[in-house]
Amino acid sequence: RAAEDHATMLKLLGGAVTPLEAVRYYVRKHPRELPRKTVREVADELLAQKRADGLSAVYLSDLRYRYGKFADAFHVPIGSVTAGDLREFHANLKLSPRSHNNFVRTLVTLFEFAKSRGYLPRDHDEAARLELKKDRGGEIDIFTPDEMAKLLAHAAPDVIPVFAIGAFA
Repeated sequence: RAAEDHATMLKLLGGAVTPLEAVRYYVRKHPRELPRKTVREVADELLAQKRADGLSAVYLSDLRYRYGKFADAFHVPIGSVTAGDLREFHANLKLSPRSHNNFVRTLVTLFEFAKSRGYLPRDHDEAARLELKKDRGGEIDIFTPDEMAKLLAHAAPDVIPVFAIGAFA
């Protein structure tokens, strides 16, 4: 059986590398022991990095909201979250196509960050397997002055400038 397996390995590798080289490459790319960081720990670390990078308060607020919602749903190591888990999470959010796509991109960023820090194997692709939705745009709402006043009265302080500028754009 060992000789048959060896012959099959040689055939699959096509002479490009030896089976031993292939195994060494695999072990390098798939460490047996990765740090077990929870979704919350990775999200907090990414947020701290983005804050240190001097990104805008509005952007950081958006990330805190999205990563907070995600971390609240997954109290597990980030490596245990599957594409199926992510699809179910997104389906339960009931978002518009644009919001869905924005959330997907944000989560892909989180998983890429985890890979860059060595918390996930380099070829981990669970978040990358999420599909984007076709964004056909939608109706553009125009707020009345009273609606805009209510929106500004209930908005977080760091997003008030964005809403105010948007109201006059």
